[in-house]
Amino acid sequence: RAQYRTTNGRGVHALVSEWRQRRTRQDFSLRALMAEIDEAGGPEAWARAFGSSQHSPRRPATAPGGPTKAAAVYEAAREFNAIKVDCAGDITEANAAQVDRAVRTPKGIGKATSNYMLMLLGKPGVKPDTMIIRFVERAIGRQPTPAQAEALVEAAASILDVAPHKLDHAIWAYESARSQAK
Repeated sequence: RAQYRTTNGRGVHALVSEWRQRRTRQDFSLRALMAEIDEAGGPEAWARAFGSSQHSPRRPATAPGGPTKAAAVYEAAREFNAIKVDCAGDITEANAAQVDRAVRTPKGIGKATSNYMLMLLGKPGVKPDTMIIRFVERAIGRQPTPAQAEALVEAAASILDVAPHKLDHAIWAYESARSQAK
């Protein structure tokens, strides 16, 4: 539910772009990211340095305590380090289940985020997020669980003979346009 691009130039896209511009290193090592976060004074200080204070989903930004997205990123990087994953190239079919568990260990990171991360790395799948659930709910006339929505989209992809992540993206684009038109 994060705003990726906003009219005032903020949002996730702007934050990530700003972070990339400020970095002195060019590698994408998770160990290096953890070191960068530690050098900044921890996850909260690191996030404040480029203007982010977002809490994980289902927590209002004003909620005291609780995990911020920066804290979840840091904890996930530590979990990856524990299973010897330091960059995207270290993720394989053989360790995909371990990677899924590692990314879902921090509070605030769930199945949709894990699936999406793996999809961005080229692994087939569906992320059962709000857009997918909303689409499936209209199709079947009741709200599905995330697991049911994922299974139904994967089944539809199989019937349509398309990759599940391509159908997922088409649904997401359709629902996104639909919600912006309201």
